[in-house]
Amino acid sequence: MSRRHTAADVVVLGSGLTACLVALELARAGKRTVVVGASEEPAPGHVPSGPPLAYVDAVRRWGRAGAGELWELQRSAHTVLRAEWGQACDMGRAGGFTLATSRTEGLALAESEDLLRDDGFAGEFLDGFLLEARFAVRGFAAAYWAEDEAELDAVALAGAARAAALAAGAVLLDAAGAGLADVSPSGVRAPTAEGDVSAPVAVLATAEAARLSPDLAGSFAWRESRGVELPARDGAPVPSPARACGGGARWTSAAGPLLLEVTGGDPAAFAAEHLPQRAGPQGRGWSRRLGLSCDGLPWIGPLPGRPLFAALAGAADLAYEPLLSRWAVSELLTGRDATPARLRAARAASAML
Repeated sequence: MSRRHTAADVVVLGSGLTACLVALELARAGKRTVVVGASEEPAPGHVPSGPPLAYVDAVRRWGRAGAGELWELQRSAHTVLRAEWGQACDMGRAGGFTLATSRTEGLALAESEDLLRDDGFAGEFLDGFLLEARFAVRGFAAAYWAEDEAELDAVALAGAARAAALAAGAVLLDAAGAGLADVSPSGVRAPTAEGDVSAPVAVLATAEAARLSPDLAGSFAWRESRGVELPARDGAPVPSPARACGGGARWTSAAGPLLLEVTGGDPAAFAAEHLPQRAGPQGRGWSRRLGLSCDGLPWIGPLPGRPLFAALAGAADLAYEPLLSRWAVSELLTGRDATPARLRAARAASAML
């Protein structure tokens, strides 16, 4: 029996939030859009105010103006996310935490407080003693609370985006086999459980698809991430949403249970060391392979010489998603690049986080 073949204007590779938002924008523009990918586990719903490093380290890397630009971009992205999807995913307004696991990181967070305030980003530094007096955590050297950060229900957000893409006319299909797609100068062919889908161009909307492009594959590092759901318990609260400097761990607790994800480690061991009142019997668990761009920022734009277009938010960063999809689709359809220069796929890779 021959396989069914479907022709589309655009194939979107991925099935998570980015893929659904890109498909939504394309379908609204009247393009025949097919999303192809395996199901993806929603991440803890932490909406950060910048890359997972101290602001002073961002200033050393990108300069004062560059760091401020990235934090301001995140602020703008928060505004769009809240306006368009905040009600659907119960987006909060309580701020969020970056936690230092070493004295060096703690000093960097302390040094960042004045710089952030001077540049218009409100927050508060907490030393290790104050952090442990206020919250049920252990073993962190310090923390910084950023007023601009937020927490949301990532499962609800992904579901709302998927439903909106389907309602706009996009088609969502499960990928088939080990290969995501075959790429040739004439276009892209992606195998699915219901037959092959072909299109003149594909949007790479998941980091796993970055391996289809040598340029992108060399600009991403791959790490294994493991997550676990920890039951809600009485007692002192934990800082939430929160992430460790460097992005090695993050968690949220907006929906009651604490969703903890650890990159390159064991979440149960992390909880026993740092969240003793939440450690113990665990609920739902998950694991996934994260693609981290070398500078921790999204990649957006066409890839020279191939019918591929990158719309990659980067690991663990929900903030950029609606703006990223809009920038990507606008350039794909019009050829006009509205993406900020620091997020364009054509930029040179910098040192890895």
